Amino acid sequence: MSSMHEIFGGVIHTYTRRQALADGVLVAVEDQLAREAGFRCPVHLTAAAYADVIAWGESEEQSKPGACQDETGRTWDMLSMLKLEISRHRSTGAGHR
Repeated sequence: MSSMHEIFGGVIHTYTRRQALADGVLVAVEDQLAREAGFRCPVHLTAAAYADVIAWGESEEQSKPGACQDETGRTWDMLSMLKLEISRHRSTGAGHR
């Protein structure tokens, strides 16, 4: 059986999580908040997901009436829904092949 290196060749480029955070491609969720929500590892969002779900500007706030939360509240809701979805997939075996 061939090794991965034999199949794909050498690494052409690497891009680390640290680099993605420094570049702004990823946004870190506050560690304490993630731990309180039950996550044991760091949680990161893409910049686009963060802008859409968490960091609303004035125009987004006005276009989403009834969503009276600050960034911490929206982050908590996102973490809660993520945890719920992970639990649901674990209990149903969804996503396993």
